[in-house]
Amino acid sequence: MPNRFRGRIAYGTCPKIGGTFVFYKLLRQALRPYGWDVLAAVPGKYINDFWDPAYEDDGCVRIAPEEQDLKHVAQEIVDWCDKAKVDIYLPMSVQAMVSAIPHLPQHVHSVMRCSNITRHAYDIVTVHKEYVPKVIATSKRQWDDLIHRRRVQESRMVLIPHGTDLTAFSEAAAKRSAPGEVLRLGFVGRLEQESKGIYSLRPILDQITAAGIKYELTVVGGGPDRRKLEQQLAPHREHGRVRLVGDQPHERVPRYLGDMDVFLMPSRFEGFGFSLIEAMASGCVPIVSGIRGVTDWIVEDGKTGFVCGIDKPNEFADRVISLANDRTRLAQLSQASLQASQERFSLERMGADYHKLFSEILQSGPWPLPPRPWSSFRECRAFEPAPQRWLPPLLAKGYGKCVQAIRSFSL
Repeated sequence: MPNRFRGRIAYGTCPKIGGTFVFYKLLRQALRPYGWDVLAAVPGKYINDFWDPAYEDDGCVRIAPEEQDLKHVAQEIVDWCDKAKVDIYLPMSVQAMVSAIPHLPQHVHSVMRCSNITRHAYDIVTVHKEYVPKVIATSKRQWDDLIHRRRVQESRMVLIPHGTDLTAFSEAAAKRSAPGEVLRLGFVGRLEQESKGIYSLRPILDQITAAGIKYELTVVGGGPDRRKLEQQLAPHREHGRVRLVGDQPHERVPRYLGDMDVFLMPSRFEGFGFSLIEAMASGCVPIVSGIRGVTDWIVEDGKTGFVCGIDKPNEFADRVISLANDRTRLAQLSQASLQASQERFSLERMGADYHKLFSEILQSGPWPLPPRPWSSFRECRAFEPAPQRWLPPLLAKGYGKCVQAIRSFSL
């Protein structure tokens, strides 16, 4: 039975495939035993284009679904928070929700959770920091950057790594068959080159094929660069060594990971990497690109997997070849990876961390800074084009008008 009701949390996300909504589901599950009610807040008309009924649950709430004006949407969000008795406000990267932060009642506590290590992600979590009692970093890299580069007070920072429900992945690990003659490789994630580095897959396969390694690669996910990746992998697909299965519901992911011996993650930047800890929990041996304070903080090189250089497919291929030729080492790393995931990234640990944080925030009382009047409302600067974000407000407003006039003239 859940504990007594603790409070209500509004989390900015839309029901659709993707890490942000997956995290909402996990947070909802992790905090339910403590008595927290987590809701997925979906504001404004534009968000309707992303809403996928296949993923929604009874915690998904539409706010002003027919409203397009940003200020009016923000006003509806504030009214809803008051009526729904929201205690903790986690806007993530939802523009209207972030823009509404300075106008929230003082009893609604804004908390920012950093989602990535990009400039834009850091802009979002720091743009209204005077109204935010706590900023959550999910990796050591975010912690360091936000304190030392963005000057967030360390007393306002908290480091809470992601956790996931290990049950299904542990079951997949328990059912996995011993590696056979054919080494089973896998990739799970968004098929997009800029952040995920998926174009490294072709040269990795070229090198291990030339080395005479027998393998299969399963690619789970969809994205804007899928077609080009398919073209790149065509020679290997013709020989039955590669299959692309597209986007899959999250509940099916353990089945695919359970059939992989080695998990490839050639990302160029990551905020954390849900798929990485899920792969480790499934007993896969991760081979990842070394993103400082993120992947090299999760994977212990040579002990729970391998850390390679960014955009260094030859290093990935070398590690794959070494594992193909040393199945004892493969089994040892698989067990070490599984154990590390259970010790560091369980849903129970994450739920306890968030419960402790949110309880302390509520005990601290209302935020001392009063809300701004609606007459001072403006679009959150973190979502403006880069030049406007760096200019003082009056100059930024003038810049925006100039850009709009030039665009109108060009039409």
